[in-house]
Amino acid sequence: MIANLQHDHDRLRALAADLDVYLVQPTPPSGPEFAQLRWQLVRELSMHLAAERSALQAWQRSAGSAASHIDLSLDAAFTEHVAKWSGVSLIQSWHCYRSSARALLSRLRTRMDREERLMFPALNRAGHA
Repeated sequence: MIANLQHDHDRLRALAADLDVYLVQPTPPSGPEFAQLRWQLVRELSMHLAAERSALQAWQRSAGSAASHIDLSLDAAFTEHVAKWSGVSLIQSWHCYRSSARALLSRLRTRMDREERLMFPALNRAGHA
């Protein structure tokens, strides 16, 4: 379980880094690469969050308040972000989209760091490797 989650984290970090290249640009990118990258991140993050729910629940049962350091609202924020930013709205409000995407990626990175530092060792000790 932990190895799969770590693999997902590594992949999500790589996709986020690729997306960061576009998010520093002053104008929306042209061409299909950016859209493909966005949807790849959406697909992989959706699958990861679904797979991660059982690990988070197991950790919350065993860790109690230590689990409160994980941003569980990321799932809802991610869903809201995807629904809000279609191709057209993204182009029309590029500056706002960039801010929203950067904030979401920052929350994702923070959550993954905390999971690796707090949840993964606890799950390993509890035999959920």
